[in-house]
Amino acid sequence: MLATARHESVSSWRCSLRLAKPSLSEQHCD
Repeated sequence: MLATARHESVSSWRCSLRLAKPSLSEQHCD
């Protein structure tokens, strides 16, 4: 993936939101 570095930042906060909001369980935390 070319946007790996950028994706890491996005997945980082998405992971936090996923833990805080079960509704975002769709966003898998890598």
